[in-house]
Amino acid sequence: MLSEAEYHRPTNVESACQLLDDIPEAIVVAGGQSLGLLTKEGIITPEVLVDIKQIDDLQGIERSDGELLLGATTTHRTIEQSELVAEEVPVLAEAAEHIADVQIRNAGTIGGVAAYADPTAEYPLVLLALGGTVVSETVDGKTEYDVRDDFFEGYYRSSLDPHELVTEVRIPTLDENEGTGYEKMAYRENDRALVNVVSHVRVEDRVCSEANVTVGSVTDRPYLSTDASDELVGSELTDEDLENAAAAAKADVPVDPDPSVSTEYREDLVESLVEGTLQDARERARGG
Repeated sequence: MLSEAEYHRPTNVESACQLLDDIPEAIVVAGGQSLGLLTKEGIITPEVLVDIKQIDDLQGIERSDGELLLGATTTHRTIEQSELVAEEVPVLAEAAEHIADVQIRNAGTIGGVAAYADPTAEYPLVLLALGGTVVSETVDGKTEYDVRDDFFEGYYRSSLDPHELVTEVRIPTLDENEGTGYEKMAYRENDRALVNVVSHVRVEDRVCSEANVTVGSVTDRPYLSTDASDELVGSELTDEDLENAAAAAKADVPVDPDPSVSTEYREDLVESLVEGTLQDARERARGG
Protein backbone atom coordinates (compact mmCIF):
# COMPACT_ATOMS: atom_id res chain seq x y z
CA MET A 1 0.00 0.00 0.00
CA LEU A 2 1.22 3.53 -0.78
CA SER A 3 0.20 4.71 2.70
CA GLU A 4 2.64 2.26 4.29
CA ALA A 5 5.67 3.40 2.27
CA GLU A 6 8.51 5.52 3.66
CA TYR A 7 8.12 8.97 2.15
CA HIS A 8 10.65 11.66 1.12
CA ARG A 9 9.99 15.06 -0.47
CA PRO A 10 13.23 16.65 -1.76
CA THR A 11 13.19 20.25 -2.99
CA ASN A 12 16.04 20.06 -5.50
CA VAL A 13 17.42 17.62 -8.07
CA GLU A 14 20.64 17.00 -6.16
CA SER A 15 18.79 15.84 -3.04
CA ALA A 16 16.49 13.60 -5.07
CA CYS A 17 19.43 11.97 -6.86
CA GLN A 18 21.20 11.41 -3.56
CA LEU A 19 18.16 9.69 -2.11
CA LEU A 20 17.91 7.40 -5.13
CA ASP A 21 21.60 6.59 -4.81
CA ASP A 22 21.41 5.94 -1.04
CA ILE A 23 18.19 3.90 -1.11
CA PRO A 24 18.22 1.30 -3.94
CA GLU A 25 14.57 0.35 -3.40
CA ALA A 26 13.32 3.95 -3.63
CA ILE A 27 10.73 4.74 -6.31
CA VAL A 28 10.16 8.19 -7.79
CA VAL A 29 6.65 9.61 -7.71
CA ALA A 30 5.31 12.87 -9.15
CA GLY A 31 1.68 12.74 -10.25
CA GLY A 32 1.31 9.19 -8.97
CA GLN A 33 -0.89 8.01 -11.84
CA SER A 34 1.51 5.48 -13.35
CA LEU A 35 2.68 4.34 -9.92
CA GLY A 36 -0.88 3.83 -8.74
CA LEU A 37 -1.70 1.73 -11.81
CA LEU A 38 1.38 -0.49 -11.45
CA THR A 39 0.72 -0.93 -7.73
CA LYS A 40 -2.92 -1.83 -8.35
CA GLU A 41 -1.87 -4.42 -10.94
CA GLY A 42 0.65 -5.91 -8.53
CA ILE A 43 3.63 -5.14 -10.76
CA ILE A 44 5.44 -3.21 -8.02
CA THR A 45 5.07 -2.79 -4.25
CA PRO A 46 6.55 0.55 -3.14
CA GLU A 47 8.51 0.58 0.10
CA VAL A 48 10.23 3.97 -0.21
CA LEU A 49 8.83 6.91 -2.23
CA VAL A 50 10.72 9.99 -3.41
CA ASP A 51 8.17 12.67 -4.30
CA ILE A 52 9.69 15.15 -6.79
CA LYS A 53 6.63 17.35 -7.21
CA GLN A 54 8.12 20.16 -5.12
CA ILE A 55 11.25 20.54 -7.28
CA ASP A 56 10.69 23.78 -9.21
CA ASP A 57 13.48 23.08 -11.71
CA LEU A 58 11.52 20.10 -13.06
CA GLN A 59 8.52 22.16 -14.14
CA GLY A 60 7.80 24.24 -17.21
CA ILE A 61 7.97 24.36 -21.01
CA GLU A 62 10.34 26.37 -23.16
CA ARG A 63 11.76 26.46 -26.68
CA SER A 64 15.50 26.32 -27.36
CA ASP A 65 17.63 25.56 -30.43
CA GLY A 66 14.88 23.86 -32.41
CA GLU A 67 13.57 21.79 -29.52
CA LEU A 68 10.71 21.96 -27.07
CA LEU A 69 12.05 21.41 -23.55
CA LEU A 70 9.57 20.01 -21.05
CA GLY A 71 10.38 19.62 -17.37
CA ALA A 72 9.71 16.12 -16.10
CA THR A 73 6.89 17.16 -13.74
CA THR A 74 5.02 19.18 -16.36
CA THR A 75 1.45 17.87 -16.27
CA HIS A 76 -0.61 16.56 -19.15
CA ARG A 77 -3.11 19.36 -18.62
CA THR A 78 -0.38 22.00 -18.84
CA ILE A 79 0.82 20.44 -22.11
CA GLU A 80 -2.73 20.23 -23.44
CA GLN A 81 -3.37 23.93 -22.79
CA SER A 82 0.06 25.32 -23.70
CA GLU A 83 0.08 27.79 -26.60
CA LEU A 84 3.78 27.07 -27.12
CA VAL A 85 3.14 23.33 -27.50
CA ALA A 86 0.21 23.97 -29.85
CA GLU A 87 2.44 26.18 -31.99
CA GLU A 88 5.62 24.09 -32.03
CA VAL A 89 4.56 20.44 -31.56
CA PRO A 90 0.75 20.36 -31.95
CA VAL A 91 0.58 16.55 -32.00
CA LEU A 92 1.85 16.52 -28.41
CA ALA A 93 -1.09 18.67 -27.32
CA GLU A 94 -3.47 16.37 -29.25
CA ALA A 95 -2.02 13.35 -27.48
CA ALA A 96 -2.30 15.01 -24.07
CA GLU A 97 -5.96 15.82 -24.69
CA HIS A 98 -6.73 12.11 -25.08
CA ILE A 99 -5.15 10.97 -21.82
CA ALA A 100 -7.85 9.69 -19.43
CA ASP A 101 -9.89 12.48 -17.81
CA VAL A 102 -9.16 16.02 -16.63
CA GLN A 103 -8.48 14.91 -13.06
CA ILE A 104 -5.74 12.54 -14.21
CA ARG A 105 -4.37 15.06 -16.71
CA ASN A 106 -4.03 17.57 -13.88
CA ALA A 107 -1.88 15.11 -11.92
CA GLY A 108 0.01 12.93 -14.41
CA THR A 109 3.36 14.12 -15.80
CA ILE A 110 5.34 13.68 -19.00
CA GLY A 111 8.39 12.47 -17.08
CA GLY A 112 6.33 9.79 -15.40
CA VAL A 113 5.04 8.54 -18.74
CA ALA A 114 8.57 8.37 -20.14
CA ALA A 115 9.92 6.58 -17.07
CA TYR A 116 7.18 3.98 -16.70
CA ALA A 117 7.14 3.02 -20.40
CA ASP A 118 3.49 1.99 -20.60
CA PRO A 119 3.08 0.59 -24.15
CA THR A 120 -0.45 2.03 -24.38
CA ALA A 121 0.65 5.58 -23.49
CA GLU A 122 0.37 8.52 -25.89
CA TYR A 123 3.65 10.41 -25.47
CA PRO A 124 6.05 7.57 -26.38
CA LEU A 125 4.50 7.54 -29.87
CA VAL A 126 5.17 11.26 -30.26
CA LEU A 127 8.73 10.90 -28.98
CA LEU A 128 9.42 8.01 -31.33
CA ALA A 129 7.85 9.68 -34.36
CA LEU A 130 9.68 12.99 -33.90
CA GLY A 131 12.96 11.71 -32.47
CA GLY A 132 12.67 12.87 -28.88
CA THR A 133 15.20 12.73 -26.06
CA VAL A 134 14.76 11.73 -22.42
CA VAL A 135 17.22 13.36 -20.02
CA SER A 136 18.04 11.79 -16.66
CA GLU A 137 20.33 12.66 -13.76
CA THR A 138 22.16 10.73 -11.05
CA VAL A 139 24.75 11.73 -8.48
CA ASP A 140 27.33 11.13 -11.24
CA GLY A 141 25.79 13.49 -13.81
CA LYS A 142 23.39 13.65 -16.76
CA THR A 143 22.50 11.10 -19.41
CA GLU A 144 20.61 11.82 -22.64
CA TYR A 145 18.66 8.97 -24.21
CA ASP A 146 17.67 9.04 -27.86
CA VAL A 147 14.22 7.46 -27.75
CA ARG A 148 14.76 5.87 -31.17
CA ASP A 149 17.80 4.02 -29.83
CA ASP A 150 15.66 1.29 -28.23
CA PHE A 151 14.85 3.40 -25.16
CA PHE A 152 11.57 1.55 -24.65
CA GLU A 153 12.53 -2.07 -23.98
CA GLY A 154 9.24 -3.81 -23.14
CA TYR A 155 6.23 -3.75 -20.84
CA TYR A 156 6.99 -1.01 -18.29
CA ARG A 157 10.72 -1.30 -19.06
CA SER A 158 13.03 1.37 -20.44
CA SER A 159 16.77 1.98 -20.59
CA LEU A 160 16.61 3.85 -17.27
CA ASP A 161 18.20 2.36 -14.17
CA PRO A 162 16.26 2.60 -10.88
CA HIS A 163 18.61 5.25 -9.49
CA GLU A 164 18.13 7.59 -12.48
CA LEU A 165 15.81 10.58 -12.19
CA VAL A 166 14.09 11.80 -15.35
CA THR A 167 14.53 15.57 -15.37
CA GLU A 168 13.53 16.65 -18.88
CA VAL A 169 11.96 15.54 -22.15
CA ARG A 170 13.05 17.18 -25.40
CA ILE A 171 11.12 17.09 -28.67
CA PRO A 172 12.19 18.65 -31.99
CA THR A 173 9.88 21.45 -33.08
CA LEU A 174 8.12 21.25 -36.44
CA ASP A 175 8.61 23.62 -39.38
CA GLU A 176 6.14 24.55 -42.10
CA ASN A 177 7.21 21.62 -44.31
CA GLU A 178 6.32 19.04 -41.66
CA GLY A 179 2.99 17.60 -40.64
CA THR A 180 1.72 15.16 -38.06
CA GLY A 181 -1.39 13.13 -37.40
CA TYR A 182 -2.72 11.41 -34.29
CA GLU A 183 -5.54 8.89 -33.90
CA LYS A 184 -6.65 6.54 -31.15
CA MET A 185 -9.25 3.81 -30.90
CA ALA A 186 -10.53 2.75 -27.49
CA TYR A 187 -13.64 1.13 -26.02
CA ARG A 188 -14.63 4.43 -24.44
CA GLU A 189 -13.51 8.01 -25.02
CA ASN A 190 -10.13 8.68 -23.35
CA ASP A 191 -9.89 5.06 -22.15
CA ARG A 192 -6.68 3.09 -22.69
CA ALA A 193 -6.17 2.49 -26.40
CA LEU A 194 -6.78 -0.65 -28.39
CA VAL A 195 -4.55 0.95 -31.01
CA ASN A 196 -3.04 4.43 -31.16
CA VAL A 197 -0.96 5.94 -33.95
CA VAL A 198 1.20 9.00 -34.58
CA SER A 199 2.49 9.77 -38.07
CA HIS A 200 4.96 12.43 -39.19
CA VAL A 201 6.01 13.50 -42.69
CA ARG A 202 8.31 16.12 -44.16
CA VAL A 203 7.58 17.41 -47.67
CA GLU A 204 10.12 19.17 -49.88
CA ASP A 205 9.24 20.20 -53.45
CA ARG A 206 6.03 18.15 -53.11
CA VAL A 207 8.01 14.98 -52.41
CA CYS A 208 8.18 13.22 -49.06
CA SER A 209 11.74 13.45 -47.74
CA GLU A 210 11.08 11.92 -44.31
CA ALA A 211 8.31 9.81 -42.81
CA ASN A 212 7.80 8.20 -39.42
CA VAL A 213 4.82 6.01 -38.54
CA THR A 214 4.52 4.86 -34.93
CA VAL A 215 1.95 2.44 -33.53
CA GLY A 216 1.14 1.75 -29.89
CA SER A 217 -0.94 -0.54 -27.68
CA VAL A 218 -0.48 -3.62 -29.85
CA THR A 219 2.77 -5.03 -28.48
CA ASP A 220 5.12 -4.56 -25.51
CA ARG A 221 6.49 -1.20 -26.67
CA PRO A 222 5.70 1.59 -29.15
CA TYR A 223 6.66 0.46 -32.64
CA LEU A 224 8.23 2.47 -35.46
CA SER A 225 7.20 0.96 -38.78
CA THR A 226 10.19 1.19 -41.09
CA ASP A 227 8.25 -0.56 -43.86
CA ALA A 228 5.62 2.18 -43.83
CA SER A 229 8.33 4.85 -43.91
CA ASP A 230 10.04 3.16 -46.85
CA GLU A 231 6.80 3.28 -48.82
CA LEU A 232 6.47 7.02 -48.27
CA VAL A 233 9.96 8.49 -48.66
CA GLY A 234 10.44 9.64 -52.25
CA SER A 235 6.72 9.53 -53.01
CA GLU A 236 4.36 12.42 -53.70
CA LEU A 237 2.06 11.25 -50.89
CA THR A 238 -0.81 10.43 -53.21
CA ASP A 239 -3.82 8.60 -51.82
CA GLU A 240 -2.39 5.40 -53.28
CA ASP A 241 0.95 6.05 -51.56
CA LEU A 242 -0.80 6.45 -48.21
CA GLU A 243 -2.84 3.30 -48.75
CA ASN A 244 0.33 1.35 -49.57
CA ALA A 245 2.05 2.68 -46.46
CA ALA A 246 -0.92 1.74 -44.29
CA ALA A 247 -0.92 -1.78 -45.74
CA ALA A 248 2.83 -1.99 -45.11
CA ALA A 249 2.32 -0.96 -41.49
CA LYS A 250 -0.36 -3.61 -41.06
CA ALA A 251 2.06 -6.27 -42.30
CA ASP A 252 5.06 -4.88 -40.40
CA VAL A 253 3.72 -4.03 -36.93
CA PRO A 254 3.51 -7.01 -34.53
CA VAL A 255 0.12 -7.35 -32.83
CA ASP A 256 0.09 -9.44 -29.66
CA PRO A 257 -2.95 -11.54 -28.71
CA ASP A 258 -5.54 -9.85 -26.51
CA PRO A 259 -8.34 -11.79 -24.78
CA SER A 260 -10.80 -8.94 -25.21
CA VAL A 261 -10.48 -8.32 -28.96
CA SER A 262 -9.36 -10.31 -32.00
CA THR A 263 -5.90 -9.87 -33.46
CA GLU A 264 -7.41 -9.48 -36.93
CA TYR A 265 -9.55 -6.57 -35.78
CA ARG A 266 -6.59 -4.75 -34.28
CA GLU A 267 -4.52 -5.39 -37.41
CA ASP A 268 -7.29 -3.76 -39.43
CA LEU A 269 -7.32 -0.87 -36.97
CA VAL A 270 -3.59 -0.39 -37.45
CA GLU A 271 -4.11 -0.05 -41.21
CA SER A 272 -7.08 2.29 -40.87
CA LEU A 273 -5.53 4.58 -38.25
CA VAL A 274 -2.21 4.78 -40.06
CA GLU A 275 -3.93 5.87 -43.25
CA GLY A 276 -6.00 8.45 -41.35
CA THR A 277 -3.00 9.95 -39.55
CA LEU A 278 -1.03 10.11 -42.78
CA GLN A 279 -3.85 12.01 -44.46
CA ASP A 280 -3.75 14.58 -41.65
CA ALA A 281 0.04 14.75 -41.72
CA ARG A 282 0.06 15.27 -45.50
CA GLU A 283 -2.48 18.10 -45.31
CA ARG A 284 -0.63 19.88 -42.53
CA ALA A 285 2.74 19.51 -44.26
CA ARG A 286 1.28 21.21 -47.32
CA GLY A 287 -0.07 24.09 -45.31
CA GLY A 288 -3.59 22.74 -44.84
